[in-house]
Amino acid sequence: MRALVIGGAGFIGSSLVERLLAESWHVEVVDDLSTGSLDRLASARAGAAHTLRIHRHDISDSTTADLVERAAPDRVFFLADALGGPDPVRRIEVGVVGLVRVLEGARRLVEPPKVIKTVAAGDLHSTESTSAAVAEDVEPTATSPGTVAAVSAIAALRAYRTGSSVEHTVLVLADVYGPSMPVRGDLGIALGAAVAGVGRLVDRGFDLIHLDDTVDALVRAASRGDGLVVNVSSGGVVPAAEVVAALTGLGATVELGGSPAGPTVPPLDNGRAQIHLGWTPFTPLGTGLGSTVTV
Repeated sequence: MRALVIGGAGFIGSSLVERLLAESWHVEVVDDLSTGSLDRLASARAGAAHTLRIHRHDISDSTTADLVERAAPDRVFFLADALGGPDPVRRIEVGVVGLVRVLEGARRLVEPPKVIKTVAAGDLHSTESTSAAVAEDVEPTATSPGTVAAVSAIAALRAYRTGSSVEHTVLVLADVYGPSMPVRGDLGIALGAAVAGVGRLVDRGFDLIHLDDTVDALVRAASRGDGLVVNVSSGGVVPAAEVVAALTGLGATVELGGSPAGPTVPPLDNGRAQIHLGWTPFTPLGTGLGSTVTV
């Protein structure tokens, strides 16, 4: 199987690349390295010289469709997103324009690849919707450039599925955490600050999903969940105090306090993932935080 991983030098993408290579996929990575890093792919590059190829490329560029056509993948994992960037236009360029260019390349192929697209839960839902677990058919309530990009991307995927037979699955991701997580979002910022002194975790609930569980859902979506939007989450909320207690027990200096670094979201219902992907999270919180914290 041949995979094209858009954003493959990022936090989630690099781990997905390692998983695919371990399962004997041929992998091509596309990343402009604006937030990703080749360092994240060091072990993959060392052990898979003949089955890994890396393209430093901006997917909003007009040549993206040609790149996809030349790669002729069986699956495209679209993980690129200018999340947290200062320019809202860039989120549209990456998440919508870039996606459409990928879809244009996909539809040129005799056997179009399936596209697996990730979306941040914070781009679709806010705490204004409900405190109960949110299913996939709930209308987006967040209002941000990320919402525009996410909703437009889903609409584009559905249009190409109908008009060009390009299959897809959209995975809506809760709070993903794990080793080498970026200093972004409430938990990432708190852990980043803890390295230098004292981290402060905002006092809210977290729907935490470990990196390994996330990658497992991505791989399962390669052959399941066609045409669906699927939540990837723990299915519940962990209070910040519980996270702080676990981190303290691991030797990290983290306290409660501060303001949210981004939109807060209700927990996501993961029933569809269980039914259609055969997926449930498997990493206990203590184990996951233990793999994440370096003190």
